[in-house]
Amino acid sequence: MTSAGESLDGRLRSLYAGLDTSPGFDARVLARVRLEEDGQTAARAARARAEESRRYELTKRRQSWPGWISRLVTLDGVGAAALAGFLGHAVWPAVADRAELISMHASQSVTALGVLLALATLPALLLQQKRRTASGQSAFDGPQRDGA
Repeated sequence: MTSAGESLDGRLRSLYAGLDTSPGFDARVLARVRLEEDGQTAARAARARAEESRRYELTKRRQSWPGWISRLVTLDGVGAAALAGFLGHAVWPAVADRAELISMHASQSVTALGVLLALATLPALLLQQKRRTASGQSAFDGPQRDGA
């Protein structure tokens, strides 16, 4: 039994021979962890600064006149402008012949359009009023909030 105990002790010593068990081990490990964490924090801050700088440059480029023009003048925009030009050229003679008639009825047409738009909201308002009275809320109460 002593030989088995001695062989076990020998094996355990050989397994744990390289471990650091000197005083201050915890402090040294924590210092290494903090150093690594500080390095990662600095790297994250540098990446964030670089990203913010890139965003700033992109925003500045987008808000400049050349950036605005390059976004505005695209192949789709040029095609739409050409189509509008052709349509305008084709329709203008017919509109010019009826210009007096259009000017006579323009104010009435705009008024009718305004009344139509105002009346279009009426069903939504009536539905909202019906829902409020069905839920027991007064028409003069504000919107219902959760938990109130």
